[in-house]
Amino acid sequence: MVTQLAVGQQRKRFESAGYPTFPVKFEGAVAHCFVLPSSLKPELPNFAFQMVDDNFDFDTQHDRINEHVLIGVADSIPEEFRNLVTCHELYEYIFKMTCPEVSKREIDLSSTLGGRQREYLTMRRDFFGILEAFARGKPGYEQKLPEFRESYELFQQALS
Repeated sequence: MVTQLAVGQQRKRFESAGYPTFPVKFEGAVAHCFVLPSSLKPELPNFAFQMVDDNFDFDTQHDRINEHVLIGVADSIPEEFRNLVTCHELYEYIFKMTCPEVSKREIDLSSTLGGRQREYLTMRRDFFGILEAFARGKPGYEQKLPEFRESYELFQQALS
């Protein structure tokens, strides 16, 4: 179970470590997200970190999103791509959408990247392929494996 206290404590650790932040506009709220060193998870390039208070209700508490939600993205993710990756995490974990549901939305939104869209889609396809391999056989991931596979396939189709 993730609590508001746990989110706050982890946020303080990130702040104490000096990790930079960037704002992301999300459904009328502004989430302050962290840029995390890739060395925290070298086995998972372009990773995202999320921590959401189990009792957070976005509809009534969206103005306090930073007290209840903590998002970070790897510094290996190009700056222009960080908002989309962050929004993926926010939709998935705040609104309890499946990874493929969010990936479809993300693919549509990637058109805003113009000439860098293909680079973004490739990065995300590769991420989901690596994530699936990373999660295979690890406790707690069994239910997510089909979602990771489907997201991989969605990004692959978008590249075709």
